[in-house]
Amino acid sequence: MAELIESSKTSQRNIPINIQHWQLRDLLQPSENPSLLYFSHDACILRFNSLTNISTTILRCDFLPVSFASNSGYTAAGGYAGQVLLTKEDSNSPPVKVKSLDISPINSIQISSSRNNNTPQMFICNNNNSIHIVSLPDLDTVDKLSTPHAPNSCALSNDSRMLLSGGDCGDIILHSSRSDGSFEKVASVTNNILRDAVICCAWDSNGNRFAVGGDDGFVLIYDLRKLSHPLSKIRSSQKGVKGSIRTVKFAKAACVDLLAFSEHVNVVHVIDCRDLSLNDCQSQQISVPNSNACRDVNIAGLCFTSDATQLAFATEASLSFIPIDHARRRAFGYSAINTIEKHTKTPVDFRT
Repeated sequence: MAELIESSKTSQRNIPINIQHWQLRDLLQPSENPSLLYFSHDACILRFNSLTNISTTILRCDFLPVSFASNSGYTAAGGYAGQVLLTKEDSNSPPVKVKSLDISPINSIQISSSRNNNTPQMFICNNNNSIHIVSLPDLDTVDKLSTPHAPNSCALSNDSRMLLSGGDCGDIILHSSRSDGSFEKVASVTNNILRDAVICCAWDSNGNRFAVGGDDGFVLIYDLRKLSHPLSKIRSSQKGVKGSIRTVKFAKAACVDLLAFSEHVNVVHVIDCRDLSLNDCQSQQISVPNSNACRDVNIAGLCFTSDATQLAFATEASLSFIPIDHARRRAFGYSAINTIEKHTKTPVDFRT
């Protein structure tokens, strides 16, 4: 039986990636160019070219980044004390410090296009229970969203209409964009599964489904059109902190229909999103390099390349790539896999 992705063809590069916060580990980001990935090392954000194996410093900070984002030609990094530094790539202009938001950690940064005029916006999740939205490049405040608890992650749907955020105490909140670029809260998703912090969240390529994961060791996948209960509930393979979910990502190529997530240490999972049910889905479990029963290896992040031909994941010592066979994914309704983990569908649409 075939794997979802070809783990036997994993390639590895000796690229060290530094983790600055024990929970916040979204430290590997894709580029519009599938050959390029962004990562953090010490006080820098770097761009790695997988064709040349060359890393280039894009942003040099005067703090240690706990979060960063790269998109639309911009790179921004956030620090422990509310620092946010922004640069326009391939520009001779020096980096710009975003006005101090609050002297609390910047848990997450996202850069996405706005709904109304396709200009970039930056979404800053501040540990002071707020999400700041600023326009780029002028850094004007577009909106400030209050959240019940500290937001740890946010994600904008591909059509820029829905903002998803996850926070402490199991918060899952949806905001809908207005025509002026601001947002209004439309739903707070409740469940009896996630009681601890939601650390990561993501949208699928169509903006119909989203996933959240966190300290409880579960990934929940929801259909936006039916929020009363999740489509699927996937549990991590390890117990306690080791099994806490740190990063979750959908492949953005619709034909691939894959989701990947990382546990705190040792293990990455790939999920087939074509045949989801609450307690039963097809998955592939991948052990990261050098992890074994006697040694835990911290995972610093994961992402699909922009063309979804590879899954990349990072540890503190290396960056690994696993190829994805698009032809095989297109050939079948859903794929069988070698290591099947049996993590054993009336709508309301808020997008306007």
